[in-house]
Amino acid sequence: MGINVYRAREAGDVLIARHDETAAGHEELYYLADGRARFVLDDEEHELDAGTTVVVRNSAVVREAVALEPGTTVLAVGGRPDPAFRSSWQAHHFEDVPRVE
Repeated sequence: MGINVYRAREAGDVLIARHDETAAGHEELYYLADGRARFVLDDEEHELDAGTTVVVRNSAVVREAVALEPGTTVLAVGGRPDPAFRSSWQAHHFEDVPRVE
């Protein structure tokens, strides 16, 4: 898994360059931590505000993002979906929380 943070200096700055993850087979999650951004997923545009999460499970989807205001910040997390990560501490800390597996 990889993690990156992108922060725009100006509106119009490219946050996520146009790409797909076909070769790597990665899924990606983007968290818009601050500001506003225009995400494009397979030519479908979405103008999003801070606090929004974008999940791209299909590695063939072409994705990109551009800042709509200065200071826009995106956290990007990506990796192969298999094998699924299993935490050794999860059961201990969340014994009373219902889980779906």
